[in-house]
Amino acid sequence: MNYLNGICADAGSSNCPCPLAETGGCLVCSRLAGEQACDCKWCGLCIYNEFMQNDRKAKNLRNSFKAHIVRKVWYGEDLLRLVVEVDKGFALRAARPGTFVFLKGKEAEYYDVPISVMKADVQNCRLHFAVRIISAKTKAIAEATEYVYIRGIYRNGFLTGIQDYRSEKGRLLIMTRGVGLAPAVNLIGAAQDKIRAGEIEAEVIVDTEKITADFLKDGCELAGISEKQIKKSPFDDICPVPGGIMVYDRVYCTDDYDIIFILASDYYIRLLAKRLEAPVSKLVVANNYHMCCGEGICGACNHVDENGKPHKMCKCRQKE
Repeated sequence: MNYLNGICADAGSSNCPCPLAETGGCLVCSRLAGEQACDCKWCGLCIYNEFMQNDRKAKNLRNSFKAHIVRKVWYGEDLLRLVVEVDKGFALRAARPGTFVFLKGKEAEYYDVPISVMKADVQNCRLHFAVRIISAKTKAIAEATEYVYIRGIYRNGFLTGIQDYRSEKGRLLIMTRGVGLAPAVNLIGAAQDKIRAGEIEAEVIVDTEKITADFLKDGCELAGISEKQIKKSPFDDICPVPGGIMVYDRVYCTDDYDIIFILASDYYIRLLAKRLEAPVSKLVVANNYHMCCGEGICGACNHVDENGKPHKMCKCRQKE
């Protein structure tokens, strides 16, 4: 897969122009990338003009804010579902599939960690997160008692070649493993109105190896589906067949689906995409690149393509 910065995830949003414009590193505007001529091929509001009118400064920087902890639910010793309270506008924006934020458990500079939104309860102004406890950053979140700090939102937790998968209709195949269930819950929840109206049919395959039965049960409840509606299968046991895959005695043909979501590690994304023989035009996958600042400044998420060109994966939203 070749990942592109062709359209920046923040371009044209309320967070554009971003800090990269101040440093001559804009991913869209050629003028703000140090060129003398305008050659951006951007059809939206002129980013250069917005930057100049804002006194050559970035707009609407994402700053951390305190969010009250409403509830903690533990699943075993290392998986936590964290429920926090936010304002309704933030919850509404976080309901978009593929959204993630940076969380930290203490007001310290180095403790931000990117976490996918599992559920945005707009009516009650609450967000649900699934946090795998791994090291100091996630331990600090687990140890927080009253507040956590949130920075966001960030829009590109999914990478896709589809222009706008949210407006698509038809049949979806959603495959998740481990905490990849969290962004799947947000995705299915956001599509519930279309599912009920019969505009979307979603089929879900879950590898339950790294999650508990209670986590799966609660995830299904938050997504608004029954456990009976999902197929449980270890991804390693999924067999390729001509034109698709076989899960136990059921064949899933790639041609039968309009969009295929694979929300797992890069290893399983490559494995399943190969077994499905899925065209890139149908794939939506988890953005698993290392995120540190989320703004393309630090370079931690840099990915060098086969032509030697670096891409800032915290800004990407498309792939070929």
